Amino acid sequence: MARAIARSHTPVYLYSFDREVDAVVPDQVIHGLDRNFVFGTNFGPPSNYVLNADDRSLFAAISTYWAQFAAAGDPNRDHDDLVDWPAFKRSHGKGRGGPKQIVLDVPVRIDDRLPDRRCDFWKPYFLGSVAGSVPASQQ
Repeated sequence: MARAIARSHTPVYLYSFDREVDAVVPDQVIHGLDRNFVFGTNFGPPSNYVLNADDRSLFAAISTYWAQFAAAGDPNRDHDDLVDWPAFKRSHGKGRGGPKQIVLDVPVRIDDRLPDRRCDFWKPYFLGSVAGSVPASQQ
């Protein structure tokens, strides 16, 4: 998806949400768990987990990034205390991006993004139906 968006010269920022909340599900990162950190909300039943100091720190970083991106199209503006979030960049006209992404965890950090070969696996299944001319039902 990042490659397709980048072709339109629209800034793209990749991230990985890696925060584990053992009180919710031990030793795993669960899809959708990040919304509590985007909005700074405690978890409801069955866990009733209350965000701790590290979680609130992560919430502060994420909410700052999201607000800056919504306001200016760049999550890095107007803050000096957060890690700079590298933009995805196309190189050599092949849609290959820069090798880094932000990792939303405690601490927030920069790390290697997924290798192209892992992303390429999904291309015929997803992007072909979204951006291509072949319907998903025919893939």
